[in-house]
Amino acid sequence: MKKKSSKSSIKMRKEMLFTFKEIAEATGGEWLADVGLTAGVDAVVTDSRKDCSHSLFLALAGENFDAHDFLDTAVAQNAAALCINRDAIGKAADLPEIPVIAVDDTLSAYQQLGAFHKRRFSRLKTIAVTGSMGKTSTKEIIRSILEAQFGSDAVYATGGNTNNQIGVPLNLLQLKKQHRASVIEIGTNHHGEVEPLSLISEPDVAVITTISACHLEFLGDLAGVATEKAKIFAGLKKEGMAVFPVSTPEMEIIQQATTGFAQLRFGNRASEAEVKVEYLNGNLHGSEIAVYLPGETEPFTLTWPLTGAHQAMNAAAAIAATMPLNIGKTAIVEGLTNCNLPGMRMKISEVNGVTWLNDTYNASPGSMLAVIEWLAEFAEPKNLCLVLGDMLELGRHSATAHHDILKSALTVLPGSTIFAVGQAMIKAGKILSTDEKKNISFYSEAVSAGRELKAQLKPGMMVLLKGSRGIQLEKIMKS
Repeated sequence: MKKKSSKSSIKMRKEMLFTFKEIAEATGGEWLADVGLTAGVDAVVTDSRKDCSHSLFLALAGENFDAHDFLDTAVAQNAAALCINRDAIGKAADLPEIPVIAVDDTLSAYQQLGAFHKRRFSRLKTIAVTGSMGKTSTKEIIRSILEAQFGSDAVYATGGNTNNQIGVPLNLLQLKKQHRASVIEIGTNHHGEVEPLSLISEPDVAVITTISACHLEFLGDLAGVATEKAKIFAGLKKEGMAVFPVSTPEMEIIQQATTGFAQLRFGNRASEAEVKVEYLNGNLHGSEIAVYLPGETEPFTLTWPLTGAHQAMNAAAAIAATMPLNIGKTAIVEGLTNCNLPGMRMKISEVNGVTWLNDTYNASPGSMLAVIEWLAEFAEPKNLCLVLGDMLELGRHSATAHHDILKSALTVLPGSTIFAVGQAMIKAGKILSTDEKKNISFYSEAVSAGRELKAQLKPGMMVLLKGSRGIQLEKIMKS
């Protein structure tokens, strides 16, 4: 190998993240040449386009790219060391002199580095969250409650849409000594993804929000969904708490997965759950709920910024998740009252007298129906436009699911105008009767739907945008 220039030579850092010895220990990898085992890196980088100074560049291989093809770019970006797959060693042969560690699988190595780092913080309490719907909402409610208890600087929560195989270790590597609690969101759309993420997160509390029709193209059916989601308990500490709905499809799968763990169930007022939340009423800007805590005969009520019966259940899940951490009622109330959701999740805006509800982050049959039922509480159908986009990854269940949603919208909000966007919606429309379709317009994509919609809008109207991320309904607001 050629000698690396002194400009990018390895320097000792005050906030070193891993020594070279720790990297080998965590990943089970082998350094291809002798390295100073007390030297190390202060970050792990997976994108060669970023500054890699004083960092370990870890080369991930995906379906559409292979970072092993960009090792020279990482070196040019001043990487301190490289982590590569053993079968790609040849791609590092002509690089300037730089420490290289070879591992069986760089993705697994990345995850193990995250786990190694997390284990450094013995007092840190971790809550892991998964489910078919409400993962991010529940995560954000938990975050808000924990921040009310410990302070914002002492709480870390999954950022953005980083809940997958790459995102979870990325989040674990952000943990610091100052953190008292962390909330790690774990997502999946294929079998075998939740378990390794639970194992590296080692949660003190593991939460399932719901089991419903989501990612059925790959998970098969509700039993497949429940089986995969229940793997959240694989890494739960022996003394940890399993939190799940008192009633949900395929409950026997969840009960089997939680055998041997302490359990805390959540549900509505009529249920036998330990933590109950009753949805009292709501409107466009918030709602009132009653909270029943274990051991207390009377509930307490509060008004909070989120709204809809589905968000009330997310609140119940979040309260149950935080209770094992000895969170007080004051923090629960403060956390719920101050909670806000990120991204395109029911973002409300007004343009030229028209109220827009942007809920285009994601969609499933359950979440779509929940929003429709919520709107029925207060919206006037004659002034309401429902822009409903395709719900992706439903596989053989797609036609039935889209047909049922359109039928539900017609039944629950009769007289509203419906813009159905996407090929699955178009196919579902062919099953509807001529009379049923009179209030529905069908479009193959968002931009054309937006042009037609905006031509019909008048002050005082309300527009809901709801569809899977891939349909990009947010383009309608820009069209």
